[in-house]
Amino acid sequence: MTSLLATRSPLPAAAYGCQSWHDRELAKVFRRSWVCVAIRDQLANSNDFVVRDVGGLSLVVQNTGGVIRAFHNVCSHRHSAIQDGPCGNRSLVCPYHGWTYDAAGLPVGVPANKEGFGLSHEDRLALRLDEFPIEWCGPFVFTRLAADGPDLRTHLGEVAVWLEELDALDAAAFVRKRDTWQCNWKLGLEISLEGYHADFVHADTLRPLFGREATIDCKDAHSVMVSRYLPEVAVWWESTIRRARLRPLRNDGSYRHAFIFPNLVIGVTCGCLLSVQTYWPLTPLTSVVDYAEYLSTGDERSAAVDAIRRGLNDQFTELNERILGEDRSAAERVQRVVAQATRPAVFGTMESRLASFQARLCQTSA
Repeated sequence: MTSLLATRSPLPAAAYGCQSWHDRELAKVFRRSWVCVAIRDQLANSNDFVVRDVGGLSLVVQNTGGVIRAFHNVCSHRHSAIQDGPCGNRSLVCPYHGWTYDAAGLPVGVPANKEGFGLSHEDRLALRLDEFPIEWCGPFVFTRLAADGPDLRTHLGEVAVWLEELDALDAAAFVRKRDTWQCNWKLGLEISLEGYHADFVHADTLRPLFGREATIDCKDAHSVMVSRYLPEVAVWWESTIRRARLRPLRNDGSYRHAFIFPNLVIGVTCGCLLSVQTYWPLTPLTSVVDYAEYLSTGDERSAAVDAIRRGLNDQFTELNERILGEDRSAAERVQRVVAQATRPAVFGTMESRLASFQARLCQTSA
């Protein structure tokens, strides 16, 4: 008699569409966990900002004269959103009545203050924007809404070393996009955590690039998967790195795919191509997927080298759109019928990262 290798999911089908599950995850997972809200290059210049909905709260991460802080994106005057859009470059000024905030979140500019409000310094202090702590690991900015809990390094554990290594990757973004998917955030995330679906969902995109073996290292709730490219693909990458004069962190013919709980996914191809994705709950049945693609750069520049890099950017943009489109279709297909399921999902050994993620999710949201 053979032993059963499969395991049962601890999540019921209701976890993918029930309002009470959604509310619990917002409150206990996203408001209490360290979450990645930006990448360094998004906040490189004064007045650069990024807006995120974290646990149902609108946050703005703002660079004000080189000081980067995270605030509740709600004006103290009449409660307008201060910054609109996913990101941009604009000072921290409310577009409704022009209240202007400084790097500490104080309303230092109040139109008609003398005749209309008479706010003293103490009054302004009382109207300071709610601030949330931020911490950096490598090029990534994290924040946590809860006042208590472990620091970022404790949360990340061993994965922190891997993220710090990415600081040495001199890369430029060629794709940055935010899409709304018609599925629960977990369905979008979970499809990125296993390669078992590649034979069917990515038969013409990813599957032809890789061999069958991959190593998976689950580090508490986080995990790293390393896949090897087929020899002919690895040779293509070696040639491309030379022709485009790229500067990889390392090139061992591998694809490293890391997951940081609760919603951050990072992929590194041959030390040159960086992919960053975050999956955010919007409603129980919809989610927001943010993603960016970076290609390493080098000191050597010429018309020929620049042309090669532009061609690579176009090629990778098209491939990324196809892969994410395939993932989106698969996740939305599950969403349409998951509520009808009468038994828990089943995980095989190639889906161990899902088991690790769901175990921490259940523990955190209990």
